[in-house]
Formats: sequence, structure tokens, C-alpha cells
Amino acid sequence: MALCGDFTDRNFLDLSEPLQGVVGHADRLCELLAIQELTPPTDEWAAAWLIGRAEELAWLAQHLLGAWREGRLADARAAAMLEEHVGLLHRGLAEQLGCRAPWCCRTAPAVHEAITAAITTVERPAVSESV
Repeated sequence: MALCGDFTDRNFLDLSEPLQGVVGHADRLCELLAIQELTPPTDEWAAAWLIGRAEELAWLAQHLLGAWREGRLADARAAAMLEEHVGLLHRGLAEQLGCRAPWCCRTAPAVHEAITAAITTVERPAVSESV
């Protein structure tokens, strides 16, 4: 990825299964945040919230992957920590920019499936058939 650098310092193929999906998602989110920061919203609080978020995510991903590669952090723990931060940034996008379904999730199957399941399991009020 050009805007935020390469999280992995290598190819994604060297990542363990738990890390592959979340690192790909974080990479797409980093790109989205960088683009948003370059084209900030008119709301100054939302624009202020965006400043540095892409770099923050890139730094965290690099730190966690470095710790995993050095054997200081298990892959599942590194994936969970990165996923937690990705979730926090998604909440920030929703709260600050009203972005509830960012494009970074559209190619992350597990996240997309979870969102779809949550939406489709919402109970709808029954429609009365009597007139």
C-alpha cells in the first residue's frame, strides 16, 4: 500500500492465518483514513479526529507484527489487539464522519458476514393483516 507503507515489511503470505485477515483489513482502513485526512470533512471536530489516525494504525500494526515475528507475542494475541484497534477506529469513523459501512470492510469477508448477519437478524415489527 502506497499511502501508509507496508505493514508487513514483507509479503502477506508470511503471516499466520489469524493475522492475514486483520492485517489486510487494517491496511485497507489505513488507506481509507489517509484519504479522508487528505480530503477532510467540513466539520472541524471530525477533521481534527482524523489527523494522524492512518499513521497511528500503521505504527501499531508494525509494532504488533514486529513483536509477533520476534516471538514476543502470539499470533492470536497480536491479531486480537489489532482487531480491537481497528474496531475503535471504525467506531470513530461512525461517530465523527457518519461512516457506518466503510469500504475497507467490503473486502473483509468475516467482517462483512458479521455486519450482514447483524442487519438481517434485526426483528421487524409484524405487519397487521387486518384492514
